[in-house]
Amino acid sequence: MKKFLLFTIVCFSLLFCVACKNNDESKVEKPPVYAQTDVILDGLQDEYLYDSSIDLQFGVENNANVNFFFGDKGLNFLFTVKDDCLVANDNSTYKNDSIEVYIDTLLNGSRYLGYPQSDDIQFRIYINALVDYYVGVQTGTDYCWTKSYFEIDYYILIEEDKNSYSIEMSIPWQEMGLDSKPNALGINFGHVDASEYFYVWSGIKGKESVDNPSTYYVFSKDNKILAENVIFYEKFKTTSTVTCVDESYEKISVEYDEDGVYIQLTRDFVGKKLIETQTEWWDNFETMVFVDLASDGGCINENDLKFVIRPDSKYAVANGSGEDGGWAEWIGWDKNSVGGIVVEVDLNGNLFEELVETAIIYKIYIPFADYSLSKKAVSIFDYSNWNNENCPEKYITFEQDGTITEKNNFTEMQTYCYERGDFVSLAAKVEKNSLRLKIERELFDCDYDSDPEDWWEDNKLTTLIIDLNGNKIIDDYDIKVLIRPSGRMACVFYYDGKWQEDEWLNGSWERNEINGTCAFVSQENNNTVLFLYVSNSIIGEDYVFNNVGVFNTIEGFENGNELNTNNFDYFSVQ
Repeated sequence: MKKFLLFTIVCFSLLFCVACKNNDESKVEKPPVYAQTDVILDGLQDEYLYDSSIDLQFGVENNANVNFFFGDKGLNFLFTVKDDCLVANDNSTYKNDSIEVYIDTLLNGSRYLGYPQSDDIQFRIYINALVDYYVGVQTGTDYCWTKSYFEIDYYILIEEDKNSYSIEMSIPWQEMGLDSKPNALGINFGHVDASEYFYVWSGIKGKESVDNPSTYYVFSKDNKILAENVIFYEKFKTTSTVTCVDESYEKISVEYDEDGVYIQLTRDFVGKKLIETQTEWWDNFETMVFVDLASDGGCINENDLKFVIRPDSKYAVANGSGEDGGWAEWIGWDKNSVGGIVVEVDLNGNLFEELVETAIIYKIYIPFADYSLSKKAVSIFDYSNWNNENCPEKYITFEQDGTITEKNNFTEMQTYCYERGDFVSLAAKVEKNSLRLKIERELFDCDYDSDPEDWWEDNKLTTLIIDLNGNKIIDDYDIKVLIRPSGRMACVFYYDGKWQEDEWLNGSWERNEINGTCAFVSQENNNTVLFLYVSNSIIGEDYVFNNVGVFNTIEGFENGNELNTNNFDYFSVQ
């Protein structure tokens, strides 16, 4: 390895910044033989090749600048860093003033859950000429780089009178395992600013996930930025597209590859002011996305994901494996990559702190490796109806062949029609592991977003008694379900001879999914239609439905009539 160094260092001692005031500048010329490089490495931007190079600011307080270009012999970088206190008294680069380069040489991003692979390399150079070399490993451990060695050329120039230093380096294509100049590479950068008592690491704003190569910028051989994320480098295809309705996404596009699924959502915020913030999530053009990866409907489970994404590509995600059938805790918040999931927001030419003029595009990549999926088909929640967000039965399904359907298994049902109360019809579909109910009511002028504090005074409330084992006796583990027009619901079991109304199931009154049961509400024929999905998991995963009875009217709950199974309609497994 060739090391070509030029030092004008006076302050590298245990005194740190106290000695950083010497304004002498002396240059020691040591011209090397530049057989492997495209430029003369001298720490100065004096070659015409840099005139058309990529120019980026990054690092602590954006004090670092890098120019780089694809040469015939290798990849060339020139870093210039403003720093009024230079520190280099430790054998670890990360504790000293230094720069870092991350390269995804095969441009294959997060094919392995977002961790670096063997084609991903990292260089750390600090101002006392120590260099650390790393290559990615596919272990999925917390630290996913292992030490390595590469033949590179570099030159370090310290200019104390300017309170700055520069590092110029060249990496031969052969050292990256490439025969010649590639069409594009994924690249990211880091910067360490050290002081007497501590050191601070920083990267490119919004691109701090340096351990996930799928988040790197993509740069082309003609020195242009092609994409902000490796995973979205190839032009997004739209073979499966649906146009949604009021206050929803303008367009949803889904595309599959062998490892995962790409989702692209377009939203129209035209005329609103785009705010950039690192602290406030809400009322900041954030968008919610609900994804059923298994496209299995039912209630939310570990294969269902909920995202909240803001314009700077930072996001949080939760899955449906929380307690009592709810969502688990959010993870993320300050990242644009969690595990192998990658999010990118294309502002489409709009600028922060200005009015939006064009639609904003949200992109998500989800690898399948973390999930147990029987087929590659995803369902996405239609954002226009919040009341259905936690019941994947109502999502839109995108098949691999481009087929798009509204996810709704409430078909081929046994139906009873009524002329009592305001019930219009009751329909049911019983399968071995699930029960689906569809109730149509004449609830006019329904406020679907309203949840009065007092449930019992809510005259739009629908109450159902379900004889789950179909034995025509209300006994242990039959259930009572209350559903509001908003879809919010409450459930309670019957046992020990009474309804255990002091033990409503967790999540009651607050959600539309509870421990294997979920509801959603819509309108059909100017009537209110309530859909209820009940999984056998509410009793036990081994439980098998056979014959199920439903108490079908809002009349007659007094005097124990709700326990009189002569008032019930019974449905058999199909």
